[in-house]
Amino acid sequence: MKKINDVRLTLAAFIFAIEQDLRLIIQKHVIPHYENTNFINSDISKETILRFNKQNPELDPNKNLDMIVDFLDFQDNWKTIFENKNVE
Repeated sequence: MKKINDVRLTLAAFIFAIEQDLRLIIQKHVIPHYENTNFINSDISKETILRFNKQNPELDPNKNLDMIVDFLDFQDNWKTIFENKNVE
């Protein structure tokens, strides 16, 4: 049983690291080309902004783009990068 938990924790850490790398790619290569949340697909954007506003009601998402990336989930990060692959 201990081995299963070790493997599970290792996989979770691996997935988390990939997710952090995807967020960093968005922050470095996508966000600089936008002045608002238009870099996020409109379907994803609504849910992301709701999560952002719940945690940060006093902040404007369009002025805190680096922070809003933290509210994208794994699949949203992937979609955002894929949809902005022609930026630059």
